[in-house]
Amino acid sequence: MNKIVFFGGGQMGTGIMKGLIAAGVVSAGQIVVSEINPGRRNFLEKELGVRAMEDASGELSGSDETVTPDIAVIAVNPYQLESVTGIMKGKVQPETIVLSIASGTPIAAIEEQLGPELKIVRVLPNTMIEVKTGYSAVTPNANITEEDREKIGEFVSALGQIMYIKEDMFQAFSAYAGPGPMYAYKLIESMINAGVQAGFSREDSRKIVIQNIKGAAMTLEKTGDHPAARVDLMTSPAGITIDGLEVLENGFAGIVMESIKVCVDKGERQ
Repeated sequence: MNKIVFFGGGQMGTGIMKGLIAAGVVSAGQIVVSEINPGRRNFLEKELGVRAMEDASGELSGSDETVTPDIAVIAVNPYQLESVTGIMKGKVQPETIVLSIASGTPIAAIEEQLGPELKIVRVLPNTMIEVKTGYSAVTPNANITEEDREKIGEFVSALGQIMYIKEDMFQAFSAYAGPGPMYAYKLIESMINAGVQAGFSREDSRKIVIQNIKGAAMTLEKTGDHPAARVDLMTSPAGITIDGLEVLENGFAGIVMESIKVCVDKGERQ
């Protein structure tokens, strides 16, 4: 890619920039950020090495003085959206992909503000960018071509994995996938505490649990097995594991499913 322009340099935008630079999708010098907060602009320039300015809409024009960006990222909160699209309107070139991570904002709203003829894609970014593991949800509008999809894939793959979904599934994806790491963190926390209770140091407990969780996930990914099949392999007659499983069967699965359902139901109401 030649250039990416970000409108908004907050935490999520910054995380994405770091991911793009670390993955070699673009260099820091190929990223321009439009950010109204001067302190934040200084931070972005010093910490990331990107170019930051109060209004980067001029970077969209593709004039003799500037390169047309491959992607223009709308990385602001929904209440700031109209102020951003207001300075972008009429300046976005037909070949530039407008990629929005503005939470809860449908593609139709951005098309209405910028123009239905533009290439617009809605993305819900993976939050675990540091380790490049986790799915980002992607929905393109009708103007996105196969060549555009390659650019989008290059961009999003720097953050983790990519999943194209229908736009009416965005709220459910946000409520289901978004809190997902929390369940793993709480399980890991409880297992570490149990290890300390059993006599291990907290450091050793942490090491054992993290490798167990990581190994279990990698095994399922590699084999394609159903989790229940792997549990069956571990539970020998009158063994230790079957006794532990008996306790979990008294409500563990139901509690997890009910907790996720609460998140999804609330997401659909928002």
